[in-house]
Amino acid sequence: MADSAREDLVQYEVVVNDEGQYSIWWVGRERPAGWHAEGKRGTRAECLDHIDMVWTDMRPASVRAALGVGSRR
Repeated sequence: MADSAREDLVQYEVVVNDEGQYSIWWVGRERPAGWHAEGKRGTRAECLDHIDMVWTDMRPASVRAALGVGSRR
């Protein structure tokens, strides 16, 4: 099986931490401490596309708060 076909069988979920930073994690695997499901599930590509749309400010929430910039998660 080709790597891309195998990758399409793996389901991921978008996770976010308290700093508003995003990542992907395998569905069904215990998430690392401090990371919470954001709601989106799908293939790796679908989840990364979703993150590209929603994570518009890469600065951690604590930095945005110190600068007086609104927090968008």
